[in-house]
Amino acid sequence: MTKKEQGKFHPLTLAVCVTVALSLFTAIVYGVQLTLRPTAGPLATARKGMDRVGDFALLDQEGRNHQLYRYIGSSAVVLFVYGSDCNIARDSVPALKELRQHFAERDDGLLMKLDGSLMNLRERFAKQGDGFLMRVGKRFAGWGRDFLIKSQGFPNRSVSFLMIDANSQDDRKTLQNDAVRYGIDMPILKDESQLVAESLDIDRTGEALLIDTRTWQVVYRGPVDDRLYYEVTKAGAQQHFLRDAIEALLEGRAVPATPPAIGCRVSLHNKKDVSYAKQVAPMLMEKCVACHQTGGIAPWAMDSYDRVKGWSAMMREVLMNRRMPPWHADPAIGSFSNDRSLSVEQMRTLVHWIDAGAPRGEGPDPLAERKAQIVPEWPLGEPDLVIDAPEQQIPAYGVIDYRYIDVPLPVDRDVWVRAVHLKPSNRAAMHHALVFANDRPTNDRPMQNTFFAVYVPGLNVEPFPGNSGKFLPKGTVLKFELHYTAVGYATTDRPRLAIYLHKRPPSRELVVASPWTRNIRIPPYVADHPIEVRYVFDQDALLYSFIPHMHLRGSHMSYEAHYPDGRSEVLLSVPRYHFNWQSLYNLRTPKPIPAKTEIVVRGAYDNSRSNPANPDPSKEVRWGQQSWDEMFIANMLYTVPRRSGPG
Repeated sequence: MTKKEQGKFHPLTLAVCVTVALSLFTAIVYGVQLTLRPTAGPLATARKGMDRVGDFALLDQEGRNHQLYRYIGSSAVVLFVYGSDCNIARDSVPALKELRQHFAERDDGLLMKLDGSLMNLRERFAKQGDGFLMRVGKRFAGWGRDFLIKSQGFPNRSVSFLMIDANSQDDRKTLQNDAVRYGIDMPILKDESQLVAESLDIDRTGEALLIDTRTWQVVYRGPVDDRLYYEVTKAGAQQHFLRDAIEALLEGRAVPATPPAIGCRVSLHNKKDVSYAKQVAPMLMEKCVACHQTGGIAPWAMDSYDRVKGWSAMMREVLMNRRMPPWHADPAIGSFSNDRSLSVEQMRTLVHWIDAGAPRGEGPDPLAERKAQIVPEWPLGEPDLVIDAPEQQIPAYGVIDYRYIDVPLPVDRDVWVRAVHLKPSNRAAMHHALVFANDRPTNDRPMQNTFFAVYVPGLNVEPFPGNSGKFLPKGTVLKFELHYTAVGYATTDRPRLAIYLHKRPPSRELVVASPWTRNIRIPPYVADHPIEVRYVFDQDALLYSFIPHMHLRGSHMSYEAHYPDGRSEVLLSVPRYHFNWQSLYNLRTPKPIPAKTEIVVRGAYDNSRSNPANPDPSKEVRWGQQSWDEMFIANMLYTVPRRSGPG
């Protein structure tokens, strides 16, 4: 061996030794976890009347979304009933914080650091070449990381702590103030409709519910401890009811019985008789039938009482966990003309009707009497131009590369466009499609007019806002970008683009701004990985709409305006981003935006096991065009005085 080779050998040998040591240490951690976290013993016995808790989703005091069943990564969930101005509920907060600390997971940070170190080592060895030592180092680093990932699959002892407030007199601002004043650093879920409180038989603050995430049963409900009583406060607790219940659950023992909770009564709304003919059916026709009709995008049609009653249990489930209606904006921020959500009163009416057995009652059946509406091929009317892209052959399996097709605009003059409608013939296979009226944008290109037309699942088709237009000069070549997903059988698709023209040039021009970034690197298992982009308006504008875009790990996104005079304002918050519903959020009143206003768009990704749409939480995720990659695009539609084309 030459001196030069010896010089290389020593550090490489050291690197391999370090890798082996890390791998062995990981294996030891894995073994220790099996000791400290034994597989669960017999299920704790639920008290009589404690049925399975149905899934629900609520926003907390800061507008963040919490869905019960996404806490599956914890061994248990503590749900504490809070009420502003109730001293017993308020004075229980320190004890809850102590319990949270006591049962906090203590080794997650170490495991995450180990995972990152092993992944980096494996990448380093891969880059160094195919030498024997490099292959050995890469293999040991891979084994160590596999051990680590496997160890994270075993039950842990973590407990999630949440609060819930169902008092009609407590609004979100009140809860925000309470959190600051009393040092409450855990989520306070606001149950505005009181439907969650009703389903859990909550009638008093100060009560703690312990939910076993293996069965989703309430295995304990009662006080936190015996320190507090009406107008009496002991110096310290002698009996720790909630702590004992949690320990019993984690150790597989039966949870002991306890006294009832002490606290302030919660005044729930009285349930009223609900008329199917006068209340339920008209509500469904207003909010749901547009999709739930023959030929619509929903899987079943709301065409009669019998059909709705048959689906009523499923309707209740998707209402409670907020999967339906498909509207994901925070109702406390902004007002939108195309809001598909149900009001608090509408939610309460519909769920109460279902809980009562969905009675038919008297009167006609408006759904059955409603004339079947044929969904027109072009909902905006007969287009001025229709461009047919070539038929696309789609294979049954595999990853399908993006397809790009150039189609000349079939007119011999300059035109102003007032609306477009891009659609596939095969919605099952099309992931999304874009049409550009110029070159596709890159990182070096401006973020304006990034697309001319778009198709994504769930996007409504509407004319350009404010009677505005887009200018297409003579000789324009439209560039189709088509993204397909294999559906298990060979099929075809033929995209079509309808174009609607202005008869004369409009006074305002539509601009599509799409601030975005490729700087995405989401670590494995991280539940709330932040990301941010910014956009500055170069002239006064009228802002009309937002189209947030992420992929399967997208969690939430918000748009905040920072005005030149120093004011700031959140324009849109989407705490429940859903990839399958690429919603267009149309402001009810266009927002004047002064020049030099900066829009800060913040979002986050959920790469944890708790995200049911996550393709693989063990992977580091980068920017990419496939659904299992990620994107972050903050589309905005606004108008400015006409600046393009002839007048």
